[in-house]
Amino acid sequence: LLRPLLDRIFAGGKRQGFSVYAAGGDFVLGDVRTPQELHSDMKVTRELNKKLPPPMLSVNFCVQELTEMNGATRIVPGTQLHPGLKAKPEPDEWKNSRLCPVPVGAALLRDVRTLHGGTPNF
Repeated sequence: LLRPLLDRIFAGGKRQGFSVYAAGGDFVLGDVRTPQELHSDMKVTRELNKKLPPPMLSVNFCVQELTEMNGATRIVPGTQLHPGLKAKPEPDEWKNSRLCPVPVGAALLRDVRTLHGGTPNF
């Protein structure tokens, strides 16, 4: 299902194609009242730190519906293009940047450099 999209994303690199690796997952424990600090999943070398194709993508599969009440992921679009970016204090629009509702079974695809984090889970 994701193959056609991934083929298009990685068609323009020095080496066409992509590799798939398994890793951990993202979740928010119950009764968490504060948002997770925004972070990127990895830093990349200068050689790989290009707009397109991204050096690595993350795919999160939703095992339950994501809502405003259960720790939906917040993602700050465009931050993958600014390595090391951290805003203190965090702008209000970043605090409200969450993906929800998202149905069970959906796949969230993002550049691993993009700032993201969990939200409160009531």
